[in-house]
Amino acid sequence: MTLANKITAVRFVIIPFFVAAVLFYSKSITDGDEQIGYRIAALSLFALAAISDAFDGWVARKFNQQSPLGEFLDPLADKMLLLFALASLGITHWHVTLPLWFGLLIIVRDANIMFGWLYLNKRNGAVKTAPFMTSKICTVLQLACVCWVLLDFWSKETPFALTILIYITATLTVVTWIQYLCEGMRQVRECGPAVTVENRS
Repeated sequence: MTLANKITAVRFVIIPFFVAAVLFYSKSITDGDEQIGYRIAALSLFALAAISDAFDGWVARKFNQQSPLGEFLDPLADKMLLLFALASLGITHWHVTLPLWFGLLIIVRDANIMFGWLYLNKRNGAVKTAPFMTSKICTVLQLACVCWVLLDFWSKETPFALTILIYITATLTVVTWIQYLCEGMRQVRECGPAVTVENRS
């Protein structure tokens, strides 16, 4: 495993510690004894993961360590961190938090896209599409929602501006979901019926 891939693997290790910090901070609030250290730990771990994301890319380019494994692990680590952040912040009780439905929407959408990709890859042998620009914007907005919650130390309830951002992000999540579904159906139609091989004796 290359150095770049090892740095990527660190992000997978960070995820359970980040989730634990989120949960412990939530518990301290509900217990009436807020422990800000847990929140700082969650923020620090998320920032460390973001820095490692930039660093492993730099290492891969600088030392020519690009590999198929890295191309698979790097976006997977980013997606897992984001989804666990959305899920954990959706089920906990921070002063400023994300609604549970928001995290579930994104998780279900991403799971649907993943299973669709696997189906097309098995059926057609390859998936011929790159991420939509709207999907990239959607990911940035999802990340912005998480960062807002992590960085908002002063609010005691969810700000109206964050609520607007959540609904804009949710709308774009649905739009990109539909885009991927339409693209998937287009590729299915383009390749025609699936070919099956029958064993004949």
